[in-house]
Amino acid sequence: MRATNVARTLTAAVVVVAMAGCSRTAAPPAGRAGTPALGAGFRYSDYGPKRDPGPQYWVRVGQEMAARFPGAAPETIWIVGHLDGNGVCLSFPVEGVHPLVRGEATDRNETVLDSFDRNGFRVWLQVEPGHAPVEQLIDLVLARYGHHPSVVGFGVDVEWYRSTTEPEGEAVTDEDAKAWVAAIRAHNPGYGLFLKHWEQEKLPPTVRDGILFVDDSQILPSLDAMVAEFAEWGRSFAPGPVAFQVGYPSDRPWWSRLGDPPREIGEAILAAVPNARALFWVDFTVNEVFPPEPLAATKPPIVGVKIYDYKGDLEALFEQWRRLGITTAFVGADLAGRDDFRAVAARTGTELFVIFPVFYAPDELKRDPDLWAVTAKGERAKDDWVEFACPTREAFRRARVEQACELVSSPAPPAKRSGEHG
Repeated sequence: MRATNVARTLTAAVVVVAMAGCSRTAAPPAGRAGTPALGAGFRYSDYGPKRDPGPQYWVRVGQEMAARFPGAAPETIWIVGHLDGNGVCLSFPVEGVHPLVRGEATDRNETVLDSFDRNGFRVWLQVEPGHAPVEQLIDLVLARYGHHPSVVGFGVDVEWYRSTTEPEGEAVTDEDAKAWVAAIRAHNPGYGLFLKHWEQEKLPPTVRDGILFVDDSQILPSLDAMVAEFAEWGRSFAPGPVAFQVGYPSDRPWWSRLGDPPREIGEAILAAVPNARALFWVDFTVNEVFPPEPLAATKPPIVGVKIYDYKGDLEALFEQWRRLGITTAFVGADLAGRDDFRAVAARTGTELFVIFPVFYAPDELKRDPDLWAVTAKGERAKDDWVEFACPTREAFRRARVEQACELVSSPAPPAKRSGEHG
């Protein structure tokens, strides 16, 4: 069961569970000779995980998922094209191939695919095509990544096939499926096609050769309900191989109570679905179930504003800064010395730095003209109207530093001192 208005961006975790033990007799629809029948791993998109820790993390997730099932190989659905308007955006450079196909400036997949190659992964490259031509996407994707030994095929998320506003998808006909399988096998006879949806009616009615049928149903009340629905999926496409995505946030209320959700869900599905071929945990909750290494402690970036004076409503000013994400203010000395300004800054957690121009000292220059800085041409140093005192005068420097220290250590809420630049 899956609500038809569930958006693609639903923060759901998915475990695609399509597995078959080594003792199963059904041959895989694609993949390389000698690879084990069972695949277990994860589904990846650039919009799903809360954090993308990089290739080493994804290798570890695939290995840990596969290790839960004897004889399994790490396997992944790696999305290389997401819905973009009426078409698709591919996560690698493309140019001028079709009005509904655009690419990114840099390739986002080569490095991780190299890691998958080295670690014995099986990789399905998926797209969300929208109205873009699927056969052209097959050629673009497999021409670019077909040199990777980890790649075993190409996948279409049917909920976004000729559908862009609602996750429904147009039904794939037998003729569509045959044409796509042929286009894929033109790149490598061992490659396969996967088609993904939660409604059987959206997938080809009779064609089974070369196709893996992936069910990504969610919003299920219990593990028993999931297994019953997935068993029906398996029977509908038998003897063809099937797979399942599981672990969505919408199902978290029950799977979060399991001791080992990936293992227990997978074992239950495998026991009920003889033609299950692979298990994939979705990226929406992957960081939760497979925690990445903690990030090294780093200070957040400074988002600041420079201000010398302000006559208006301070509460409104700081509220505007909060909405803009401003956390730091570089403030002129007069404004920084105002008790009301510094009190609001302290209450809102805004860090203050006092702008203290050490060598711009007009009052000191009036009292002692000998403090003027002189250029190499023998002229008084100035920039437009700004006149500079000489930085080599030790007594002057010491006096200015003392003034700055006094300013930031006054009884008002503390401020920090920035450099000498205005």
